[in-house]
Amino acid sequence: MQLIVVIWVVLRFYSDNSMAEIWKSIHVLNLARVSFNLKKYFVLLLQLILSLVSFISCTVLSLFSLYYGLTCRLLRNLLQNVLEKVEGDCFPEDLENLFLAYVDITRCMKHIDNHLSQPAFLTVFYTMTGLFSGGYRLVFQTYNTNEYFLSLILPLIFYLSVQLMIMLSASITNELANNVKFVMQCLPYRNPSQDPEMKYKFEKDLNQENCLSLWKFYVMDRSLVITSIGTLLTYGILIGSLGK
Repeated sequence: MQLIVVIWVVLRFYSDNSMAEIWKSIHVLNLARVSFNLKKYFVLLLQLILSLVSFISCTVLSLFSLYYGLTCRLLRNLLQNVLEKVEGDCFPEDLENLFLAYVDITRCMKHIDNHLSQPAFLTVFYTMTGLFSGGYRLVFQTYNTNEYFLSLILPLIFYLSVQLMIMLSASITNELANNVKFVMQCLPYRNPSQDPEMKYKFEKDLNQENCLSLWKFYVMDRSLVITSIGTLLTYGILIGSLGK
């Protein structure tokens, strides 16, 4: 993923269309008294700044998506371990330990969602904005060189990869969490000597909804992935029709 970012930034830096856009912006600013050499250095400096900003922002996005995906992978491993023990040879005296392990996993999942749901929402929103703007430029903007064409394609691949990394990882984790929750609710857990307060806590934790979401607005599932892509296509066609 970082290789895509590096190639994209390099192609953008050496793209003739990108340089032409900056020269056009300077012309709009009406810097007539500034010498040509100074304008040239100013354009080069501006290109370097824009390339550096793009590289840093994309690096942050890729690192966060990788961290989020690995976190979801860890949760799935823990949930799968509990599910395998329940479906395997499980003795009645082991049920309490399984319940305690499952409760700890759900609390960890809730803690992760409380801290990462907002950054996940902002990341998905940023990538969807990048997909929309990049797709619009790719369809409606003229490009003369292959380098500029690749500089438009690569960010689309990058943004889509980041979005799918976050949404698919969370969706698969939520599906597995729901399956494990259903199995745990069906298990018999009746012990006359059990503390009523502990039993109440177990039932409370089992009945709580613990899932990964986008800033507590949307619970991530596979249908949300299709909906987000469909929304981009719908608004793209609408704005394209209005532009014509």
